[in-house]
Amino acid sequence: MNNKRLLNPGIILALAVVLLSSCVSKQSFEPSSTPSPSATPQATGTPAPLVTVKVATYNILYGAGRDRSNDERISDPFKGIDRSPLLIDYLTQLDADILGLQEATGWDTGDTPYIQTLSQKFGMNYFISTRPEADSALMTKYPILEAEELSNDYNSIIRASLQGPDGEPIHVFVAHLDSGSAEHRTCGVEFLLQEMAPYVNQRTILMGDMNFRLDWNEWGSEALQAQGWRIVAIEGKLGIDQIWAVPSMQWQVTDWNASVVDNLRKISDHLPVGRELQIYSPTGELAPLPVPTALPDISDLPSAVTEKLTNVRVVFDEQASSLCKSQAWEAGWINESYIKKELRLFGKPDWQSGANWSAPMQEDGGILLDFKYNPGTQFNIFLEHSTWAQPDYHRFGMYIVENVFQSDMWMSETPLGGDLWSIPRPKPDTWYRLLLTADKAGHLEAWVWEVEDPSNITSYVRDMEEGWENLSWRLSAGANQGRVYIKNVKQIVFDVAR
Repeated sequence: MNNKRLLNPGIILALAVVLLSSCVSKQSFEPSSTPSPSATPQATGTPAPLVTVKVATYNILYGAGRDRSNDERISDPFKGIDRSPLLIDYLTQLDADILGLQEATGWDTGDTPYIQTLSQKFGMNYFISTRPEADSALMTKYPILEAEELSNDYNSIIRASLQGPDGEPIHVFVAHLDSGSAEHRTCGVEFLLQEMAPYVNQRTILMGDMNFRLDWNEWGSEALQAQGWRIVAIEGKLGIDQIWAVPSMQWQVTDWNASVVDNLRKISDHLPVGRELQIYSPTGELAPLPVPTALPDISDLPSAVTEKLTNVRVVFDEQASSLCKSQAWEAGWINESYIKKELRLFGKPDWQSGANWSAPMQEDGGILLDFKYNPGTQFNIFLEHSTWAQPDYHRFGMYIVENVFQSDMWMSETPLGGDLWSIPRPKPDTWYRLLLTADKAGHLEAWVWEVEDPSNITSYVRDMEEGWENLSWRLSAGANQGRVYIKNVKQIVFDVAR
């Protein structure tokens, strides 16, 4: 996910913090509502500002018309029109020092990328997302010391460190958060806060199309404010294009605005937003990285398990991680949801509800997780190798139907399981713990016990024949009807399976 790279010698790097945003709708550059004095820290003692910087962010709607591959997504009056000449006129008047762009699609392609041509025209340096699904870009008059792409499947984010006019760094994050899902935006803000943490004592700015308003009571906005980030500027109509400042930075806003331009509404369905900042704070020290949460001790495993597996230890714990839904599980997210690190599958006939854990399991390892289900649920949780119906497909796990545990084993499309487990009938609405293990020799084990009563335990063990050795496995789950809940996923390794 992190593609670190230095810009080529022709482009000098600088650090930027920008969140990609969706849309702005206002004719003038000035927001219709100015942040209150309590939200805009004023420098006290009135020394001369160390630097004065004009910052702006703008969602330019699919490359300002240079990206024609998205014409079917665009409505009139923008459809089929190259709007870049109007954009050039506007940027000439804008004369920003730091400009974050969203939907700069198609600007990174070609022998001479368009963003390179545009940056050379304005005497600026640039950095742009190159992932296919990302669209953030940064243009700046300042040298870029370092830049990094942080985009994921749903949120386009770049970071850059710039050399400010006083020679000290200014860090910028430019972001375009997902417009279709609050969960994906939450993931983006969660990830941003993690990435911005080392820069909280330095001069840091976050800008972009956030796709949330401050009055939506959405977690992302609340989380930024809870950690002290302050609004510098908000586009006044839609309110989703925003600029934020790090809590430790002293600054005040001047009256700088872009001119009102009639053609602005012909460029994009968003309007730009920007401010001139007088910054009084010197650069501080980089903050230490957060101490990773310690992996849990699993010495509470039932003795029946520890007698079989030696030196069991956790190598990944879902609850201690910062993974969001899109990073932890792969699913269609139609009959599935991921809330507070709990996967919920809503049964759909023909097993149309399901999810796969995004990371493969380590060799000589296993998966430990908790699950419960509603009455009448049919579901399975299993390890699988390869893709269903392929000749090399293998599956090993657990299947519950009519409150009976059964083994769930397949080789290609041939079922090998179906054995009943020697456990009292499982009870709906009761949390169980499941441990699935596989070693390189093809020795497979499945253990299930009640979380509140570990003595109620059963196991299923198979030593498989040739063809099951040295396989790579990953966790999957599905539901045919009813509902199943899965949480506390851990990846474990062990030394010997006796």
